Amino acid sequence: GWNIEAGELAVTPLEPVESSLAVEVTLTGEPRDGVTAPLLAPRGASRALWFAKALAQGDGLLELEQAGATREPVASETAALPQAFRDMAGATVAVTDPARPPRWQAVWAEGTDVLAVQVDRLLVDVALGKSGRASYQLWAEVRNRGAQQLVLTLPAGFELAEGRRDGLPVAPGLAPAAGHGFAVPLRTAEEAQVIHLTGVLPLTWPEGDGDLAVPLPALSAPAARVEVRVVLPGRRTYTLPGRVRWAARLGP
Repeated sequence: GWNIEAGELAVTPLEPVESSLAVEVTLTGEPRDGVTAPLLAPRGASRALWFAKALAQGDGLLELEQAGATREPVASETAALPQAFRDMAGATVAVTDPARPPRWQAVWAEGTDVLAVQVDRLLVDVALGKSGRASYQLWAEVRNRGAQQLVLTLPAGFELAEGRRDGLPVAPGLAPAAGHGFAVPLRTAEEAQVIHLTGVLPLTWPEGDGDLAVPLPALSAPAARVEVRVVLPGRRTYTLPGRVRWAARLGP
């Protein structure tokens, strides 16, 4: 049984607990465009971990309005989470301070402009050598509500080596209207599907000091979160100019 007293939820197990206890709590409230992650803090716990994830049902896109006190969880932490939580679309964040939870803002489609495709996460991975060519990969975590394809416009000179959807080979079609665009067919499903493209891209390595700009792809659907990882040769110094996370200044 359970009861709420003075803002505290008291759960009484029906049988004695010898090892561990799992409690699932469902909270309901009035619909709103902004939502702060509700967290339950166990009273008297010597150690507690909080994880949060948000999902918008319908033709909307969730944007992280305030990160609060959050960080990227490690694999060993997420492996212990319930399967239903891990299977839910969206990025998982670890909350380090329950007094500063993350807050999301919902952006809804207006009028007849229906948001058929939503990219929850775009990850771009670039490994650059001194040969003038870079390994260029991207992963897109996509939810689809009726669109036939997702068009990804890659930087000029990109040569496609392989395309996959949920780990299985897929043949992207060309999208001439999008320049260097590739149209990847999608499954019509609310759960997330992962698009993976890999290839090579010409990147000019500056001589001496200079700026190196890593171009990002363009998508036919909005991306809620974009992450970039760039692997660069050693024996040089690199700095990020301002808040531009995909450019670096090089030095000997």
